[in-house]
Amino acid sequence: MGDEDRFNRIEQKLDGITQILQTLAKHDERMVNLALREKRSEERLDSIEKAVLKNSTISSVIQWIAATTTAGIIAFAIKQFF
Repeated sequence: MGDEDRFNRIEQKLDGITQILQTLAKHDERMVNLALREKRSEERLDSIEKAVLKNSTISSVIQWIAATTTAGIIAFAIKQFF
């Protein structure tokens, strides 16, 4: 009986270790999935940043053109009235 009890305790400890390893494997898988999601999110943010930079450059050019055109119209109007 002594050996059987000893084997039962060893088996219970091995079952506990197995459960812990399964839990660790699940956590590891979740961490890998989170890392992949983070990488995809960063890639999307990078593309959005590039689009925003492009749009801000285009907006700056359009704003400069509008300001120059407005100044030209004002100068022309002043020249016509005086």
